Parts: sequence; C-alpha cells; structure tokens
Amino acid sequence: MNRTVFVLFALLLLSILITACQTDEYASFDGNGNVDDSMSPIAIVNNDTVILKEYNRALNNHGWHREENLDTMNFKKEVLKNHLVYRAARIKAHDYPLEIDEDIQARLDDHLNGLLRKMLFENKVESHIEVTDEEVEEYYNQNLGRFYRPLQAQVEQIYFSNDRGRLLRNGLIDSSASQETIDSLTFERAYEVYGRLQAGQSFEKMARAFSEDKGSAERGGLFKTVQKGELEPVLDSVIFSIDTGQISEPIKSGYGYHIFRVPQRSGDDYAPLDSNLKAFLHGELVSAKTRSEAARYFDSLVAVSDVQYNMEFIEGGQEMDDDDWVVVMRESDTIYFPEYKKWRDNELKKDPRIRETMQFRRELIGQIASTWMLIFEAREQGYHESDEYVKAKNEFLYQEKLNKLMSQRHGDGYEPTDSQIAAYYEAHKEEFTEDEMISIQQVILNDLATANEVKARLDNGANFYQTALEYQPGEVEEIRDMAINLGWISREEISPAFFEKIYALEPGQISEPIRTDWGYHIVHVTGKKGIKPLETVRIEIRKKLIQNHKDSLEAEWAERMLEGVEVKVDNELFEEFIFHKEWLPKPDFSKLAPRY
Repeated sequence: MNRTVFVLFALLLLSILITACQTDEYASFDGNGNVDDSMSPIAIVNNDTVILKEYNRALNNHGWHREENLDTMNFKKEVLKNHLVYRAARIKAHDYPLEIDEDIQARLDDHLNGLLRKMLFENKVESHIEVTDEEVEEYYNQNLGRFYRPLQAQVEQIYFSNDRGRLLRNGLIDSSASQETIDSLTFERAYEVYGRLQAGQSFEKMARAFSEDKGSAERGGLFKTVQKGELEPVLDSVIFSIDTGQISEPIKSGYGYHIFRVPQRSGDDYAPLDSNLKAFLHGELVSAKTRSEAARYFDSLVAVSDVQYNMEFIEGGQEMDDDDWVVVMRESDTIYFPEYKKWRDNELKKDPRIRETMQFRRELIGQIASTWMLIFEAREQGYHESDEYVKAKNEFLYQEKLNKLMSQRHGDGYEPTDSQIAAYYEAHKEEFTEDEMISIQQVILNDLATANEVKARLDNGANFYQTALEYQPGEVEEIRDMAINLGWISREEISPAFFEKIYALEPGQISEPIRTDWGYHIVHVTGKKGIKPLETVRIEIRKKLIQNHKDSLEAEWAERMLEGVEVKVDNELFEEFIFHKEWLPKPDFSKLAPRY
C-alpha cells in the first residue's frame, strides 16, 4: 500500500470513527441508563466503564459552550469518539515499553522524595496536632478585638447642590448671584421638600423628583452604607443620632444640603463565634501548632544528625566534581555536588541577577541539608517500603507511559517541503480563487489594417497610452482618458466571450486585435485577479499540510489504540443525552476567611 493510499485510508478511518456512534463500528449495549443520572454508563471500553458524568465533563472540556448552537449531534459524536480512544490508550499504556531516561528518573526522584517528606510530616507532626473547642473559644476571647464590627448605618438621602455652575445651568441663578444668595436659595429648596415630607409625601418619590445626586435619586434616595466617622462630622453626627426611620431636617455640608433617613443600623459589636468562625479559628490554631511542632521535631533531628558542611567549598567556591560531597549527616548520609548544582540552577532561573557568593552557597546548602535531613529520616523510618510509596511510584510511571503514548498522536515535528507546497497549490487551485477581475487599457480601431498597424507599433515598444490617444476621438481629454483606461472590470460587466479572450493574458501583455460590434479592440492588461499567486498563499498551504499530516497520524494512532479493545456504546442513551451544566464541579470557597 503506497503512502497516498494509506493516508486516504487513515482519513477514511477517522471519518468512520466520528460517525461510529450510529453504525455497527462499536457494539451496542443497553445499560438501563437515565439521562438525568450522572452515574449511568454510556460506554464500556474493555472493563473500563464511562459514566455520563465523565462524558459530560469531556463535553465541557471540548468547549460545549462554544458549540451548543452549532451541530450538536456531530459535536457529541466527536467528543465521545475522542474519549473512547483516550480510554483505550489508558488501557494500552499499562503495557507500553517505557525507557526511563535521566529526565524521567530525576522527576520520579523529586516526586517520591516529596512524598517521603509529606509522609514523615503527617506521621511525626500532623498526627500530634489536636485543637479542642475550648481552645478555640479561649483563642476567640483573647483576640476579640479582631472581630469587632464598627457601627454602620444604611443611609438614604435627598441632596441639594450649592454648586454655582450647576445652578447656573439649571437657570436657578444668574451670573451675578453671591454665595450668600446661592446658600439661601439652596436652603429654601431643601426646606420646601422637607415640608412636603413632613406632610406625608413619599421619601422615595421626593428623592427621585428633587435629589441632585443622580445615582441615589434613581434608587429612590438609597445612598450607601457608611461607617461611623466615614463622612464629615456634621453629617456623621446626624446619621448616627436620629432614630431609624426618622427623617432629618436639611443639614448643610461642604457640598450643599442633605435630608437623611436611616432605615437601619448595625455593628458596634463583635462577630459571634458561629460555626464558620469556629472552623476558621480552628484552622489558624492548627497551623500555629503545626509550625511549632514542626520546628520542635526538626530541631530534634538536627540534634542527632551530626551535620557536616564542606566549608572549603562554601567559603572558597573551588571547582567541584560530581562525586565531591557537599553535606554529610549521620556520618554516612551524603549529598553530592550535582544536587547543589540542581538547586543552584533553579535559583538562577528564578532570578538571573543572583551571584554565587559565599553567602548564597551557605544559605542554599542549608536549605538542601534541611530538605535531605527529612528524606534521610523518612527512609530510616522505612516509608520508602510502604504501600503508599510503591503505589505513588507505579502511578507516576504509568502516567509517563500514558503521556508518551498520547504524544505519538501527532508524531515529531513535520515541515512540508517547497515541492510539496507547490504540488498542493497546483492540485487545489480552486481553493485559492478570488473574484475574477482584470484591469485594462484599450484602443478601438475601425478596420483590421489599422489595428494591425497599431499592434505592430506597440510590439516595437511604443507607449500604449500615448498611441491610443492618437486614435481616440473626442475633444475632452478626461473623456478620452476614461475611454482608454477602463480600470478593473469583472466578467459580468462585459461580453463573456470578450472577457475570456483578455483574461487569458497575463499582466503586461497586449492582445491581438479582437473583433466586436464596436470595431477592433487592442487590449493592454495592467492587472489581474483570480487565482491567488502561490507566494501569497504559501503560509496558508503550509498550515494545511501540517494539519493534514497531524490528522493522518492521529487517525492511524486512533486505529492502533482501538485495535484489540472491545468498545460498547449505549446508543439510545447517547442520542437522548443533553449536556448538564449543573454536574460540573463547583468551586470550593470553604477555605476563605469569614467576613466579620
């Protein structure tokens, strides 16, 4: 089978996979599922069951929100196909022949050493931490000031501005008005509305009709919630002295006059020790005790570890080989120079400005020693032989196998050659068409003999435009010019037969005399549109070829993943199922601090 036929076969296979949910490609089964039950099985890949909740998440990950108004059924098929192939790849990954190179080994070691520290921390530190309800209550009382809630009031207002510019624009004063006149006018306006309020008019209606603070006016006077001391003293004293629900007299501020109403006040107390605050404070106490216990435990390790540093290296920074030691603890647990190099290089990546000074080496080696002291202790305790450690190692290597297998979908970097790009262009020119138009100059002659004479002159290098002027009748130069320079014309604007004859020419060419009812035309082509030139679409073709290559490889890869794997689909459940947004995981806000 040659390469072309194989690629076509692979693409055909991909097409089959996409439509498999409605063919016999996959065996059908009835899982007695319910479209509203997230645990209903929709497919089985060998003994691996795909439930609706997992398929629903796959739909979301593939962009359901972008596709739901398009061809929903085809989108569902494509996502299910991808997910089934992925499940098959997970099965094949177990037997993938992974070669553990230096990179994988280094990442595996880092992963497992991190696990050892975590296991040691959980067993030697966290397991000793206990916080009682009585401790939480005592901690709350000792820190009561943290939970004080200041006095605050919800404020409604009707506002009257004493701004000269605003009053001038509203026609309430003329330019000669004094500030005393402005204040008096504003006072009168405020008291007029206050009188209506006292007579029983609605505060909300008065605010909407007369308040000059647009934002609160639109809300029926609702201003905002303010804390005591937030506003200027004259306003603050009124807001926090009148009874709730009471309407104040007009109060003058630096901005004009205000009529206030306070629907409610709160605060000037302490947040109660409710369940949310208890949980938050419990977490704070656990963290504090954990830090203290961790420090105590670490100090106990230091006391028995007999840590020795390579001071000659730290202070002098001399050249080191990979088998030179940096730290020794417990006489035999040794940290070698490559570990220092790894830590150093990581620090330099974070901040290239760092200089490898004696202080830098001293601090960094101290961190390295602290980390490895915990790792060595965990190994001493036998955690590296635990089921949890073995399971983590196997899971890491399995994920590496799966990643390697998944990376084969698109192969190594593919770059099409110039000849491949040119071949695609020649075979698919219809993809690069644009509106067919041609830009021309022309001269029309009355007889063939004259036309042949003019054509001969042009072939000998005569300027087309100047030559055409000699034969173009008329007195008005602008009209003569327009008759010669026709500019861009389309197929629809002239005789199809005439267009075909001149469109066959390339820019710069001059036609032979062309006979029409008007006479003999000689046409000079100055521009042409139709098939885009190769150079203008080269990048576009390159992207197409790369994508076609990826699609072909992915089709081949999908076939390999499904080979020997039994796939069953509940077609009836698949067709009925609609995406459930409510099944997606909800964000967890439980760790946020409560608001007091």
